[in-house]
Amino acid sequence: GEYLKWKAGEGILPKEKVWERIVEMFKQKGFKRTMVLATSMNNRPTTTTAEFALDPKEKVLYGLHEKSTAKLLHIKNNPFVSLNWHREFDDNFANTLCIQVVGKAELLDAAAKEFEEGLSVYPYQYGAAARKITVEQWKAIIKKEMTMTKITIDQVILVDGSLAGSEYR
Repeated sequence: GEYLKWKAGEGILPKEKVWERIVEMFKQKGFKRTMVLATSMNNRPTTTTAEFALDPKEKVLYGLHEKSTAKLLHIKNNPFVSLNWHREFDDNFANTLCIQVVGKAELLDAAAKEFEEGLSVYPYQYGAAARKITVEQWKAIIKKEMTMTKITIDQVILVDGSLAGSEYR
């Protein structure tokens, strides 16, 4: 629709440029970001924070979660999710940077082929270093103790203050 100086359909950043910006945002942190994950069960929404890794080629997100958490129960009953990441807001709109992802989550256990695909893009070396164990030890713990979500992205909304003054909204 209409927004500030733009008429409906004007100033919209092309999809490929939106994707390039999202990849750039994730790349800054080893293709991993802590995001707010919104799930819903029985028409009751809940948000939690979780780390997600981006597979820029397949355009999917992978998250690792402790087994038997409420968010996994929610996803099992309703796979439609929303995720949000944003840079801390300040008084300078040009610094605003956030994304909202809407998609469908799939639960994967360690036996699933997609679990290995997720691990291939997930920067789990950070978790190993934080726990002072080897990458192989951490990978074994992940396979035993974690469930992976694979988020197929349906829609991404990008708010990027650096676009102010450009031809794009």
